[in-house]
Amino acid sequence: DERSLHVQDFSNSLKPLGEKFKNNQDISIVGLTMRTYELPGLKKIGASTAFPFPLLNGEALAPELRIQRYPTFVFLALTSKQTYHLEGMRSVDEIEKVLKTMKGPAK
Repeated sequence: DERSLHVQDFSNSLKPLGEKFKNNQDISIVGLTMRTYELPGLKKIGASTAFPFPLLNGEALAPELRIQRYPTFVFLALTSKQTYHLEGMRSVDEIEKVLKTMKGPAK
């Protein structure tokens, strides 16, 4: 929730996640807002919150992705279109565990 009093803490907690996966071309990470904004407003929110990932308008996507509360991490496997949800604040280790599970065994 971009208007939450805790958004700055949340943004800071995600910075290690961004660092860990910034050079992994198999993983894309974006943030979704609760509301819809024009591009200048979206950029302003990203700057004011120091959010470490690109922000997208999430208001219309939330029902499609079955987001019921914030924060929610939604993992989408592009090849199978399978999704997995984690609600609430999560550690980098938890995120990495889900990513490895979704990726499957190394070949």
